[in-house]
Amino acid sequence: MESTERAAAIGHVSEVIVENFKSYAGRVRIGPFRRFTCVVGPNGAGKSNLMDAISFVLGVRTRHLRSERLIELVHRKEGESSEAVARRPASVELVYVLGDGAGKDAAAEVVFRRQVNPPGAATFQVDGQSVSQAEYMTHLEGINILSKARNCLIFQGDVEAAAHRGGKDLTVFFEQVSGSVAFREEYEQIAAEKNQKEDAARYLYTKKRNAINERKRLQQQKEEADRYRSLELEHQKLQVEFYLFRLYGLTQQDVDAEKERRRIESERQELEVKTVGQQRALEEAERERAKAHLATIQADRGVTAARKEL
Repeated sequence: MESTERAAAIGHVSEVIVENFKSYAGRVRIGPFRRFTCVVGPNGAGKSNLMDAISFVLGVRTRHLRSERLIELVHRKEGESSEAVARRPASVELVYVLGDGAGKDAAAEVVFRRQVNPPGAATFQVDGQSVSQAEYMTHLEGINILSKARNCLIFQGDVEAAAHRGGKDLTVFFEQVSGSVAFREEYEQIAAEKNQKEDAARYLYTKKRNAINERKRLQQQKEEADRYRSLELEHQKLQVEFYLFRLYGLTQQDVDAEKERRRIESERQELEVKTVGQQRALEEAERERAKAHLATIQADRGVTAARKEL
């Protein structure tokens, strides 16, 4: 809880102790600073070097300090050789007061120290204890100082440059000031994961939509199959009724044909009876005719005999 309160408190720089840093020879104590301190002076008085010293101890990169290498930050006397400069350490200490500097926060101070050691390596200390660069930056972030974003420092020309920014450059500037640029890699990773999940969601949505369409198609096919089976059953039923009707018709035709056959058979029998009777009458008439023919012959013979007698 104490560390959280300290991190949340708004403080200010109390003093800066510079040793062999750029134009500062030996150990120089600058301060104490008030909550608002203005440093003025003619050109070449060391205002920019003081800004560089504060920037250096707050973890700003060397390329922002008008130097290419850390060894170039070490104080160089006129005519001094590079070997002598390379053997001399340079450091900057910054005393940061937490809170408003009054009451219970009056003694709450944090001392940050960054040093350039031969042959140009940097070391970091917090309250006299050596720490790694990552731990050093974490302590600075604990008091809301973001070195990468340089949110606590405004260099010469930054205001004018910011006024001419626009579009993406202005967005990048806001990201630097707010410190969100430190989360760019994490953001891009999360954005990539988001895109992947969106692609997966679109794929699953497409798959779901295709499944729904396939389900609708299968449902339509099922309905068509059910309708076909219903029509097929109705067709079979109608066919059965049709064949039963035809069978009934054929049965009726057979009954009628049987009746006609019996009628014809009865007429045939009657005709046969009549034919037999007529045949008998014909035979009787034939016998009568034969008798008559015989009588005629006998009469003719009698006539002939009578004629002979006459």
